[in-house]
Amino acid sequence: MDCPCQLNNVYMKTLQLLLLLTAVSLFSCNKDEEQDAVVDYKVLGITSVTINGQEFQIKNNVLLDVANTPSIAADGILVQAARTQVSYVVLTTKGSTPSVEVRSSYADVSVSVSEVTTAGHRSYTVQVRREGFQEQITYVFNFIELE
Repeated sequence: MDCPCQLNNVYMKTLQLLLLLTAVSLFSCNKDEEQDAVVDYKVLGITSVTINGQEFQIKNNVLLDVANTPSIAADGILVQAARTQVSYVVLTTKGSTPSVEVRSSYADVSVSVSEVTTAGHRSYTVQVRREGFQEQITYVFNFIELE
């Protein structure tokens, strides 16, 4: 009579082991949603950026087309998941007041501009984001006065 009980014990232990392995495999196969998400900056709808009254078109939904403008140069780019930061150096004449404006084709896009002034130069940080979307672009414009 020991034989049927031993078979039940082996069956129960095997079943428990299978259930444990199934549970472990289910929890270990979760994907990180943010890692799999596709980043598309078109959702921000940035159409142009105006710096000191001069309008620049947008390339690749992020970068300013400054190819034919010697007074503005891209200084760096940082991409982290759905957030991109692009820095520009802008040469200005002494005494001029810098200005920055970002336009979007979507009314619900939020554009915030902050200014920092230190000895001899101004820096504008422009953050562009849209409610309900992960994509965010930050432009940093460092204005340097020429003598």
